[in-house]
Amino acid sequence: MRDVLKNIGSFMKVCKFRVERDDKDQLRDAIFKVLSDEGLKERLGEEGKKLVRVEFGWDRIVRKIEVIYEDSIFRYAPERGNK
Repeated sequence: MRDVLKNIGSFMKVCKFRVERDDKDQLRDAIFKVLSDEGLKERLGEEGKKLVRVEFGWDRIVRKIEVIYEDSIFRYAPERGNK
């Protein structure tokens, strides 16, 4: 079994449909379920928006940049003994 859209990463935290590898019928059924169920479609849309805010919001972006800067300073600062 593998997650539908597994290679999209965090999206699977929202969707969580599972299909057998190369099983076109299961994939079709999972897609049809989402498209035909208004409540599920709405819930997945709202959860997807929340996920995007958390995964790609400015707080997370700023923290990632800070980590890069801190790592660069530590790695390349002459007083750290990096020769």
